[in-house]
Amino acid sequence: MKRETEGEEKRMEAKAYLEQARNINIQIDSKLEQVSALRQLAIKASSTLSPVPPSGTPNPHRLEETITRMMDMEQEVDEDIDRLVELKADIMKAISRVPDDRERVVLELRYLAFKDWASIADAIGLHIRQVYRLHDEALKRIEISGECH
Repeated sequence: MKRETEGEEKRMEAKAYLEQARNINIQIDSKLEQVSALRQLAIKASSTLSPVPPSGTPNPHRLEETITRMMDMEQEVDEDIDRLVELKADIMKAISRVPDDRERVVLELRYLAFKDWASIADAIGLHIRQVYRLHDEALKRIEISGECH
């Protein structure tokens, strides 16, 4: 019983480690959407600049602030991409040590290519339940080195 619990803990630790790349990728996508929204605001702000004085007292620094926020967000995206590339390299090393070819393919498609289960099953020609079993076995074989955390 204790051995099963230890195996489950190891599997869950491996899964959490591997899912980091997907989480960073989602964060990058979210930030890119925010940059796009800020870019649209900057376009709106610059298109409203006209020689005719507007009514009221608009913020004359609105465009500058929007561009600054956009540049800051783009810098964050660049840093996240660097983290993702490094993490994916570490994950590739860990996956490459899994001895079974099919298990490795399942892990690569799931955690490096971010494929869903149905796509993985289609790609390797197996039923989705078989893919789940391969995935479960592969997680038991993942060895996470100290520098990977």
